[in-house]
Amino acid sequence: VALIVFAVISTEEIQQTARVWTASCLVVVACSIVALAIARQNFNSLAGLKTASWIVTASSALRGLVWGTGFYLLMPQANNYEQIMLGWMIAGMICGGAFSNWSHPASALAFSASAALGGFVGMSGVAGVGETWMPYAVLVLLVLLMRLVLVSVSVLRQSVIAEQQVAAKNEVIGLLLRDFEENASDWLWESDDRGVLIRGVDRLARMIEQPIEKLALKPIVTI
Repeated sequence: VALIVFAVISTEEIQQTARVWTASCLVVVACSIVALAIARQNFNSLAGLKTASWIVTASSALRGLVWGTGFYLLMPQANNYEQIMLGWMIAGMICGGAFSNWSHPASALAFSASAALGGFVGMSGVAGVGETWMPYAVLVLLVLLMRLVLVSVSVLRQSVIAEQQVAAKNEVIGLLLRDFEENASDWLWESDDRGVLIRGVDRLARMIEQPIEKLALKPIVTI
């Protein structure tokens, strides 16, 4: 949307370049959607996941490269108003690339770094701007966002690992309890807050020779 608006309102000096840039970005986005659909078909194996990771990273890098190229070509030729718009678009693309791809740091870095590099070079070529801190602010923004992405991914990874460990422990406990119930001479049972048996009913039924249906809804104190 930002590209289309920029291509429409830009002045004649850069309008042709802006329109080509807009068309290129839309084509690359369409290709990326197709690439992501292909990548999703490779999620069933470790090798497939690696292939999908490369596809996602390459498509992100290509999108970022097209964005960065547009910033590089248009920024020095634009007027002040257009340069302000392009500056906001540079910041928006760096942030958007980082946040939309945060769960896959390689893609986030590939997109945001490409866009940031184009913005940095483009801003450096603008008289009165290249000598200021503004081009370097783009790089600082990139570094801060990448740091945030890495921290977020680390937290997510630790959370997933903790959940997997808990699931593995629960599975082991479940297997041990099932083995105890089936082979031990003692009786293991569990009841809810009403005292109704929710575990071990079948074994109790065999011990007292009563149908399971008769015991299933009875509080244990009444059996």
